[in-house]
Amino acid sequence: MTIGGGSAIFLRMANDSDTPTDEFRGKKGRSPNYPSVNLETAIKWIRSVYESEKRTATTPLIVAQRCGFGGLSGPSRGAVSALKKYGLLVDADGDRIKVSDEAVKLLLQPDEAERLKIVRSVAVRPPVVRDVLATFSDGLPSSDTLRYHLVTELGFTEDGATTFIKLLLENISFAKLDPGAYTALVNPAAQPEESGAKTAVSTTGAAMQQRPTAPVGTNSVRYELSDGTLIVIDPTKPLTAETIDEVIDYLTVYRKVLSKRSQAVIQDPPKE
Repeated sequence: MTIGGGSAIFLRMANDSDTPTDEFRGKKGRSPNYPSVNLETAIKWIRSVYESEKRTATTPLIVAQRCGFGGLSGPSRGAVSALKKYGLLVDADGDRIKVSDEAVKLLLQPDEAERLKIVRSVAVRPPVVRDVLATFSDGLPSSDTLRYHLVTELGFTEDGATTFIKLLLENISFAKLDPGAYTALVNPAAQPEESGAKTAVSTTGAAMQQRPTAPVGTNSVRYELSDGTLIVIDPTKPLTAETIDEVIDYLTVYRKVLSKRSQAVIQDPPKE
């Protein structure tokens, strides 16, 4: 899975070969994390940042100013966060951030068809977007049905669901994401495995009763579940409190995914 700031984290289990869907459940009292602005606006902002700073690491304040804000505030911090959720900004050393490699490719790609591929990839990067598109792989339902799903299944507030639907529809239109275009992007089984990458899998809901043991690599921890399943968390860089919360959200919702799959198997057993 990819988490905020562009860091990749791999969760490996010894006895689970299933691949997860990137999904988030909202914490009580607030909606799941999603970008505060649509992708078209985010690309305009990251272009302004790139034209000024190129690939040089800079501060959130300067990024906010390049996006047209006077300083750091709630809205400007939301803008910086949105750029990170789309993968257009990534963390650098310390508290600095910089334009991501993917953003540079998007901005400089001369071929329109190739650029559209990058735009689509960025559009579905936020985990909650991937969850919704994967759930409605044949196309989005009416806004009323989608709002009901967001509130009852993903923990959105009603206002949050309305705002998210507007943003989602704008991004789908901007990135020309018909069901055929986004199904392959949000279905992990359809994704080619990156060279040298570990298979990303999640837990099956077993209680984590063992404390983390000796690290197996830089920033890595490993622990054993009560049923003997070995879990290895192997991030590419140190996790922050915010990204740890994202991992927790990810695992919480994937538990529900596995439950639904199990029920489907019971209700519709394979024909002999």
